[in-house]
Amino acid sequence: AIKHLEHLTNNVLFDRASALKSLMDPVNRDIDEECGYKASLDAKDYMAYYRRHGIARKVNDVYPDGIWALDPNIYDTEDEGVITPFEKGFADLVDRVNLFHYWYRVDILSGIGRFGVMYYGFDDSTDVSKPVLGLGDDGEPVRVRGRPSSRPKVDLMYVRALDETLATVAEYDRNPKSPRYGLPKYYDLHFFDPENTQYGSGPAEFSTQKTTKVHWTRVEHVADNLLSSEIFGRPRMEPVVNWLQDLRKVAGGSAEMFWKGAFPGYSVEALPDLVGNAEMDEDSIKEQFDQYMNKLKRYLAVVGVTVKSLAPQVANPSDHIEQLLRLIAASLDVPLRVFTGSEAAH
Repeated sequence: AIKHLEHLTNNVLFDRASALKSLMDPVNRDIDEECGYKASLDAKDYMAYYRRHGIARKVNDVYPDGIWALDPNIYDTEDEGVITPFEKGFADLVDRVNLFHYWYRVDILSGIGRFGVMYYGFDDSTDVSKPVLGLGDDGEPVRVRGRPSSRPKVDLMYVRALDETLATVAEYDRNPKSPRYGLPKYYDLHFFDPENTQYGSGPAEFSTQKTTKVHWTRVEHVADNLLSSEIFGRPRMEPVVNWLQDLRKVAGGSAEMFWKGAFPGYSVEALPDLVGNAEMDEDSIKEQFDQYMNKLKRYLAVVGVTVKSLAPQVANPSDHIEQLLRLIAASLDVPLRVFTGSEAAH
């Protein structure tokens, strides 16, 4: 009987401790849900962050801005004073289609979502669902009787940089014997952003334009932060998106706090002698406060009540913002002074 009683007592104590622990620190607690973090984000969500959140834009652009601060020097030979036909032709191409500018843009766009694409507009055909003239489906020169045919002259007319919201993989190469197995074969491209026509992406009639099916030989696929996939990378904002949300909370909350704290609250209390014997005229008091707060009247004329000012509570958000910026900069492997900009404007 004593052993049985000890057993029951231990069970009761254990159950009580387990219940208390579950109340204080639930085992199945969802930290993301409790902090208000969104479980999953797509390319449109990241694009919305990029357009409306300055720090999110900085997260995505900090490496491209540093890399493309100077144009690359592409050369065919190290002999000084010697300009090869390749170097001259490439320099003319860069000037004609502003190639470095578009490479910089696709570098930025490829990091907002999982990938970006550079579309090359050649003058070989109006049917862009076919390979570039002179190339086969595998991207190799077309062979005639076992030998490569003469390469036709194809000029590059223009280039376009598109993000993931405007470019989708329409079809993959599913041939296990193909060197491009698992890679995109066709893309569906939308050359005008229907979500951004008000900013000058194109006339309103283009907002309903259908997507264009494009062969992969006309597209340069750019993906950053690749892991197991060869096609889809990791958005640059993904590792710090929770802290970006926290930064919005702190900055927005502090702005609301200062806005409301600029006007102290007021408590209108009936005089003790009149409690129970008189009724408060709320409409009259509201009118007096409206004239005092929103007009030039600088006094309150109230009868039977007393007005007390409530001290506003305002906290300095600087420490919280600085810590969040440190976490973001550390996650990006970027010094904080580089990420936020130094006082010397370097």
